[in-house]
Amino acid sequence: MGGCKITLRMLREKLSKQGISWQKIESQIDSIVVKSLVSVMNSIPQNPNCFELFGYDIMIDQNLKCWLIEVNSSPSLEK
Repeated sequence: MGGCKITLRMLREKLSKQGISWQKIESQIDSIVVKSLVSVMNSIPQNPNCFELFGYDIMIDQNLKCWLIEVNSSPSLEK
């Protein structure tokens, strides 16, 4: 697939064209995100007047296993 930014929509379309189930990938990504946030939830300052975005870099290997590469705070939102 190459190392570039793509939207989830584009990823779903690419996987679908290859006959790969998006649900299998999505459930792994959901699990990674939840587990990573739970692991640091006591360290994240709470401020009711704002929110923070996190950018997740996730790799999908040839066996369709998802791996967390890194989490970025305040990620770039450029296309």
